[in-house]
Amino acid sequence: MTDNIFYTAPHFEQDIVKAKDEYMYDASSKEYIDFESGIWCCALGHSNDRVNQAIKDQLDKVTHLHTKLVNYVSKKAADDLLRITGIKNGKVVFLTSGSEAVEMGLKLSFAATGRKKAIMFSNSYYSALGTTGNYKNEECIIKKDFTSYDEKNPESFFSEIDFSQVACCIFELGSASGRVLFPHEKLVQQLSQRVKLSGGYVVSNEVTTGYGRTGRWFGFQHYDIIPDIVCMGKGIGNGYPVSAAAMTDEVARAADGKGLGHVQSHQNDPLGGAVVSAVIKEFEEKELIRSSAVKGKLLSKELMNLKEKFQCIKDVRGRGMMYAVEFERTADVAGISAMMFEKGFLIGANAVFNVLRFDPCLTINAGNILKMVKELENTLNQLV
Repeated sequence: MTDNIFYTAPHFEQDIVKAKDEYMYDASSKEYIDFESGIWCCALGHSNDRVNQAIKDQLDKVTHLHTKLVNYVSKKAADDLLRITGIKNGKVVFLTSGSEAVEMGLKLSFAATGRKKAIMFSNSYYSALGTTGNYKNEECIIKKDFTSYDEKNPESFFSEIDFSQVACCIFELGSASGRVLFPHEKLVQQLSQRVKLSGGYVVSNEVTTGYGRTGRWFGFQHYDIIPDIVCMGKGIGNGYPVSAAAMTDEVARAADGKGLGHVQSHQNDPLGGAVVSAVIKEFEEKELIRSSAVKGKLLSKELMNLKEKFQCIKDVRGRGMMYAVEFERTADVAGISAMMFEKGFLIGANAVFNVLRFDPCLTINAGNILKMVKELENTLNQLV
């Protein structure tokens, strides 16, 4: 077959033709167990029955509407989202990618406050596009390395920030460019307080950490903070391209009529709304938040046991069903990932930071966690 796809990242050549739950199958019917959940999107597993049925049902009704028109399906989905985020009487805008949702969070903050500065952690990802994806935009972004925070001397972290110019701080509470690093709880709380006291907003980027990935609905729930804006993607659609920015009524009223100017073709589409509600219903009926925490303990235990056996493993860290294994520089994580794929396991690899990453679907069979770790042990023994 002609190689006519432009790839922006390294890839394997196998043609995946079918996927169900944590299993994927190539054209030769070889089975793979997916510890990446697609690109961390399929929290319910591939081809979830409830989500598939919601899509099929909505296809026969209406899938897309003009932005001037309203639909009950998206309103129902907005109610569901506001309930799980804990934002009472708020508003939601549905979009199509997590990057766009984060960009919308920034735009909302700028419009609502009239300010043009945002605090972001330099060791986080945030977005593939726009202002949030461009760390070189010094006019808008105040970059701070959260690992430089000193609990005994917090002022050293805050002293150079003019909070009167800050529209928002945007937290990414766990992904850290795939490294699974978590900022200090006191830093998050203190930064939130200072931004809010100065009239700015707290934005939580939950594209990766949301929807049970960390053992709770959202990553911010580990930090005892209440965001003004919550940006969601990935797990919200279980593989369907939908995202959302949920905001308090205060933010919505402050931003309204301020020339926000974000109109795109699939904003608040009913098909996306149907998917969002189906995903939340599946989470709640199957009690997957609790399941994520329980299975996460198993994954953590098994990876920590592996660390005890191999000196090449530098660190194991994570929450819920989001874990990273960091190796010493002598290890070839890309090579390890490729070997594991040949053995039937898809595991993420970040060669820049020498990290293997594990983000399986929350519905994964516990036996497959044990099976993967055993095969990883065998692989490391081969290399040692």
